[in-house]
Amino acid sequence: MYSEDSMQTAIPPKIWQFSQIGASHVRTNKPNQDSVGTLSLINGLVHILAVSDGHGSERYFRSDTGSKLAIKVARQVCEQFFDPIPISSDIKTRLDNLVRKIVYTWREEVRAHWEKFPFDESEESLLKNPDHIEAAYGATLLVSIITPNYAIFLQLGDGDIILIDSNKKIIQPIELEKGMLGTETHSLCEQDAEKFWRISVIGFQDSPRFILLSTDGYANSYPSNNSFFNMVGELYQEICNHGLGPILDSLPTWLAETTAQGSGDDISVALLSYDTFNKKDDNFKIDNLEITVSADYPHIKELNILKKINCISKIYNIRVQKLNLLSISMINKLIN
Repeated sequence: MYSEDSMQTAIPPKIWQFSQIGASHVRTNKPNQDSVGTLSLINGLVHILAVSDGHGSERYFRSDTGSKLAIKVARQVCEQFFDPIPISSDIKTRLDNLVRKIVYTWREEVRAHWEKFPFDESEESLLKNPDHIEAAYGATLLVSIITPNYAIFLQLGDGDIILIDSNKKIIQPIELEKGMLGTETHSLCEQDAEKFWRISVIGFQDSPRFILLSTDGYANSYPSNNSFFNMVGELYQEICNHGLGPILDSLPTWLAETTAQGSGDDISVALLSYDTFNKKDDNFKIDNLEITVSADYPHIKELNILKKINCISKIYNIRVQKLNLLSISMINKLIN
């Protein structure tokens, strides 16, 4: 049975998004090529967070538009994912279809934009293949879908998704891209983009305390992955110490300082946090954080989502008044 401390699903989380233009783009008079968006569904029980990074080099001359279209499509397609609510027997198929539909719909949106605003001769000369207009709009996409009982994480290209769970562990649910060198990354504009999604599903009994999505300009501003993870832990600790409001008020300034002193790249952040820690959390120590990286996508096929939900039978037998309708429906369908 849930304890009072674990009943965070009864308290709406705070959702925050911000995109900071990179210091190098300010100096060179280039636009912000990142985009960010969030959406809450089903009376605030489901939350969608998304960030996208337009590639920005000369051949991707409309990548700022490409990232905006990526966020638009992610919100639209992920909302449709819950109509009807997926069940355990078809979740892998539904997720495969979801990422394919994101890519397909993004391409449709790109074509519609290009038809309305055709390339001029100078722009066409930048394309390696004049028939591959999507290349001009190239962008990455990271999405998190958070429900009361599980979270879905989708990633195409670089960037970071980090969560801090109810046991105060830092979890990186998506593994790093493999086989990429330097600044190479997969992209929505690739002709076989649907093959390169990295997907993870994590079930939980208690809602995560904190989830952060960021474009690669954030982590690249730090000398190592561990130093970036430590920063995320320190950010969460500041929320514990001072409450969420003052920290969110300060974050835009901090992000501007981070890009100026770090990567110089655009930085976009979407985060979800439960503002239930208005006093110092003395049990939270940065040095004690455990960093965990998820398994590969095939674990969905094995339905480890059920294994990762602790004491599933106990959750199912919780008194009805302590569950919302989505929780009851989802658990019932997962078990059956």
